[in-house]
Amino acid sequence: MNYLVGYKIWGAILFCLLGITFFIVSLFIKQKSEKSLAQTFLYPLFQSAFIIALSGLIFIVGYKISNYKNQNISMVQNKAIFSGMDFDKNYIENIITASDIANLKSAKDSLEATKIINHLYIKFKNNLGVTIGNDPEMNAFVFSTILSHISSPYGKSTENELIPLLKEDSLDCDNYLMLAIYIFETIVPNHTSEYEIVGFYGGAVGNHAQVFYKKGNEKVLCDPTYGFVANIKLGILLKGIKLSEDQLFVFSSPQSPIKSTISNAIEAVINGQYNPRDLLFYFENVHTFATYSKNFPSFEKMIDSFKSPGGSKMYKELTNSKKD
Repeated sequence: MNYLVGYKIWGAILFCLLGITFFIVSLFIKQKSEKSLAQTFLYPLFQSAFIIALSGLIFIVGYKISNYKNQNISMVQNKAIFSGMDFDKNYIENIITASDIANLKSAKDSLEATKIINHLYIKFKNNLGVTIGNDPEMNAFVFSTILSHISSPYGKSTENELIPLLKEDSLDCDNYLMLAIYIFETIVPNHTSEYEIVGFYGGAVGNHAQVFYKKGNEKVLCDPTYGFVANIKLGILLKGIKLSEDQLFVFSSPQSPIKSTISNAIEAVINGQYNPRDLLFYFENVHTFATYSKNFPSFEKMIDSFKSPGGSKMYKELTNSKKD
């Protein structure tokens, strides 16, 4: 139980006990003063009732405050790194510089890339001076999302392995999320976290892929393509439940050439505009996803194999466009 909840409950109990005690003491005093029974009974009754009512009011106010805090406590922890600073891409680039990215891109093999990635992770944590939530693995995953986002601008790519992805001049949504997960698995090779790789087609978010990190009670949507993290799990997102803005933080650049697309994606999360009918694909393992996409002879056949609402819609549009 959150300590705020404890305070509100014990506070209400204390006031109730004080009210009852005051009633008994007042009753005893009035009896000693030899006043009428009505005066003896009603006076302390009204006094104690007032105190009990006051305690009830405090209980309700405490409950409302505590309930609000409990709803936001996870993201408050996640947002700790942004406290007291104007956190944007410019700030990130002061920590992870262009030369750091160039050095990472020049890595000759996965061993060298691992050393550079871990160095950047330590540098990132030391400069921020605080952590994201209580889970070190989630810290690493959010960092991996950020590093993937700033590694290359948005564009076309067909790579699906760590070193080729790092060397790419541009990445699209599938590549960004694969790179984010590869970076995470480089930092925490024996992790116990899980993630869901989800693709969407149509609807408010368009043709897009995102990754959902999950471990115990920690569940966050990470979007390395558009540069944001949201305190929401997949099931809630697909129900179309709205998300308050303080449950989401953005680290993409306001000068991004795809800023309107980024805004649309963020609004889709905040306004609960996701829909199950837009679901395109779902994977729980990045290596399975990479192998699956790599082994298909054509994009159309891969999409048709998903047998999902979004996949069926996309396949029909692709085949119809070819007929035209």
